[in-house]
Amino acid sequence: MLTISPQGLNLSDDQASRLDAEFFRSSPLEYFVPRIEQLLSAGDQEPHHDGEAVQSFRRRLGIPPEDPDPLETSDSARGRQRAVDAVSVRHHAAETLLRLLYALAVAAPREGDATSVWVAIADSPISMKDVAEAVAGRLNADEPPSRFVP
Repeated sequence: MLTISPQGLNLSDDQASRLDAEFFRSSPLEYFVPRIEQLLSAGDQEPHHDGEAVQSFRRRLGIPPEDPDPLETSDSARGRQRAVDAVSVRHHAAETLLRLLYALAVAAPREGDATSVWVAIADSPISMKDVAEAVAGRLNADEPPSRFVP
């Protein structure tokens, strides 16, 4: 677990380094890969409504075994839900990449603060439109972003 104690009003080089190390150690890609794998394999699997998890679910809700299955649905409904989930994962991945680009290409540390990718992402604008416009403006500029230049 990351513990950082304030050392004044500004972010120190050590704090920035530790924040960024923790952020990248968390492997953001690992968040998306299982979700994508699950979506890809979901279409190949038939739902198993007689398994222990479903029976436990029914018991917790107080649904008698002889009652109709509340989880019964159609293939088309499952397909629609997979499509919604896929759009959600795509949107989340796009936002993640765009905010990383913002941190690397647009953001500048506050006066007196060390440079930190994590802080730049956390401090990025709330509106994705603002983030996208700032990134597009910076990447279309005549000079490349300084963090992109070796």
